[in-house]
Amino acid sequence: RAFKIILLRDYGVNISEGRILRLLKSMTLPKMSTIKPCFKSNKSPVFSSDNLLKQEFNPNSPNQVWTTDFTYISIGAKRHFYLCAILDLYLRKC
Repeated sequence: RAFKIILLRDYGVNISEGRILRLLKSMTLPKMSTIKPCFKSNKSPVFSSDNLLKQEFNPNSPNQVWTTDFTYISIGAKRHFYLCAILDLYLRKC
């Protein structure tokens, strides 16, 4: 479709997309994909662990209970970062 738009806009040539694909094939040029790739979902079983903490967020000593959080941060249109925080619930410090 991009070739069709460029040919019509820049050169005034109105040609079908099928004709463009045949011409590209005859010149052994790669065609531009018009279909976005679809992503397949993961079919493997989901791992689930038992709730050992049971909402008791006040441990008696350090290094008994640690928590984690992963956050996706978008910066601009095409940049992103992942932030991982790890916290000891006794000390409340990372």
